[in-house]
Amino acid sequence: MRKKTSMSRIRRTRLICAAAVAFVITFAVVLIIALSVAKPEITLNCTEEQLEVFSSYTKAKVSASVKVLWFNFDLDVSTVGEVDTSKIGEYEIKHTAVFSKNSVTKTQKVKVVDTTPPEIKTEEENAVVKFESYPIKLSDVKVNFTATDNYDGDLTAEVEKSIVNNNQYFLKVKDSSGNEAVKEINLIFDDG
Repeated sequence: MRKKTSMSRIRRTRLICAAAVAFVITFAVVLIIALSVAKPEITLNCTEEQLEVFSSYTKAKVSASVKVLWFNFDLDVSTVGEVDTSKIGEYEIKHTAVFSKNSVTKTQKVKVVDTTPPEIKTEEENAVVKFESYPIKLSDVKVNFTATDNYDGDLTAEVEKSIVNNNQYFLKVKDSSGNEAVKEINLIFDDG
């Protein structure tokens, strides 16, 4: 009977060992498959952004992770692209995370714009015009002015002049982004 019991124990031990080996092999195969198909995910706090020219640009917060079975792993993110806020335009920044042979890329778009209108400065708010020059011509009005823009610089030569109702003189200028400034000068008639 002892011989039978010890044989039975050996068989049980072999059976347990075989089951353990089968479990380890199965788990390894499942893990290898899970690792090969796991796709990284990128979290990006902002995918599109609009900035005013000459403002400061703050890089987006980016993180990446991958889930393999019931485990989460943080991943490194590589970033390619720059934003130059001194130049109007559209910029793309690509964020990429890689895990195993799988990678994912998210693109962030940054648009640098100019929404600030030019500024027209005059030395006077009124212009004196001789009464005898009625109807008034543009050449009759003498006003000193300058026009500047935050992006285009000096626009004085681009200023358009107009007279409305023979008593209002307008200076108007647009910058390269289409922002417009208008300055009204009152006309005062001198009959002397």
